[in-house]
Amino acid sequence: IDLTILRPSVVFGPGDRFLNLFAELQRFMPIVPLATPHAKFQPIAIDDLVTALISCIRNPETRGKTYECVGPEVLSLYEIVHWAGFYSGHPRPILPLSDSLAWIQALIMENLPGEPLLTRDNLASASVPNVGSGPMAAELGVPQPTSLHAVADAILGGQTPRGRLFARRAKTL
Repeated sequence: IDLTILRPSVVFGPGDRFLNLFAELQRFMPIVPLATPHAKFQPIAIDDLVTALISCIRNPETRGKTYECVGPEVLSLYEIVHWAGFYSGHPRPILPLSDSLAWIQALIMENLPGEPLLTRDNLASASVPNVGSGPMAAELGVPQPTSLHAVADAILGGQTPRGRLFARRAKTL
């Protein structure tokens, strides 16, 4: 069987459990205790990932290959959390946690009822940069990947008057 493997970094878009989660946390928390603040990501927009997937389905030359699907910028987790608060209109101070405090935080969170926001496995994964070795391959059909900053207002901004204006403008384009 010829398989095509897509290896995305973290994916962002409307209703995601990434940017939206960090924005929501900042809406009700006075301060954000952040494990692994220096973890590196190269977030990709869901629309770009879907375009890449469709290109792989339509283009038989992609079979048997592995592709990195990444956005145009490398950001630390600290930067991502900062921008999620900024664009949602609820910026909060971010408290970077030491590795030992992060481990304790993860241990507590994974034992709380419901789906955990953080696990010790997440901490281990964050120690490996989640970035590409270069830009996305041309055959994936995404010549200019979407910057998180280009769409964050439309994704997160519906919570403020300024954000609602940007969201309305984005829908009319």
